[in-house]
Amino acid sequence: DNAAPIRVLARNGRASIGDLRYYAEVKINDFGTALAQAQIGAALAMYGDRNRAEAAFGAAVRRLGQTADTANGWREDYGTNIRDTAAVIALAAENQIATVDTSNLAERLADARYARDYTSTQEDAWTLMAAAALIKDAEDAGLTLNGEPVNGPIFARFTDDELAAGPVQIVNTGDRAVDAAISVTGIPLVQPPAGGNGFTIE
Repeated sequence: DNAAPIRVLARNGRASIGDLRYYAEVKINDFGTALAQAQIGAALAMYGDRNRAEAAFGAAVRRLGQTADTANGWREDYGTNIRDTAAVIALAAENQIATVDTSNLAERLADARYARDYTSTQEDAWTLMAAAALIKDAEDAGLTLNGEPVNGPIFARFTDDELAAGPVQIVNTGDRAVDAAISVTGIPLVQPPAGGNGFTIE
């Protein structure tokens, strides 16, 4: 079920393209996880076989969520659906697989992580790689900040004084949708009620 060695060989130009095509055409559904299927797709993409790569990634996307996590939270390979979703995003974005809707998968990943009280090292590592790949993939987003073109995604912080001095205008001049996330921090005017998770303060 682990196709990581195959992807490593492909990255170094040492994988057999004949074997990769055989895996994609005949054995893709025998790989037990979406991660392994995506690794086959990534290896094929590295060799320029886009059609088979897209087919392998299609199988990986269909596999997501079909394998239930066990009662203890992970499977025999210590993988989970969160890990596999993040891995498919990372590998698809890294290899520019246009047939994979990484935005939709990213939303699914965010919802799944939000529903969990904790995450594993594998889940965190693949989520970090997915975020890095999506950021790199957004380098040609076509955004402008107050009329000035911006290369890549915008990460900016604005103070209350800056916002009071004038509005901040971010415009998407590109041909694809761009997600926006806004966080607000401040001091509340009214003291919030006491809270706690499994503890109280007296």
